[in-house]
Parts: sequence; C-alpha cells; structure tokens
Amino acid sequence: MLQCQISASVNDLKSVVTRKVNEMEQSKMGHRHISWRHVWSNFCLSYENQNLVDDKAMLQHFGIRNNSQ
Repeated sequence: MLQCQISASVNDLKSVVTRKVNEMEQSKMGHRHISWRHVWSNFCLSYENQNLVDDKAMLQHFGIRNNSQ
C-alpha cells in the first residue's frame, strides 16, 4: 500500500512509487538500478482510465481520495 497526502500532486505520487519500488528491489535483490527517467518517459500512472500525465495536477482533481486503489 502506498500513502501520500490528500493534497499531493501526480509528481508526489510518482516519488512515493519510486521510493517504494526501490525499497522492495533492495530488500529482495540487493542493489539494483532502475532508470526512473526511462520509466516515466515511456509509461504513466493511471486511475479509472485517466492517465496521470500532468506532474503538477492534484490527485483530488482525478477523484483520488483516501483508500483509492
């Protein structure tokens, strides 16, 4: 489960995802480098068929609330 502030932006959510995935990779496989620049330039987060491509957009704008999945 990922947690971020209610007033978070898409960029804040990307930071949380990056941190969590890096922690999981580190604990399971040891040091491993993921090129997040490559990941975010080729893929985007989405929520209910809405692509979260504007890093400055607030998550609330997309209807993302507490316990959203």
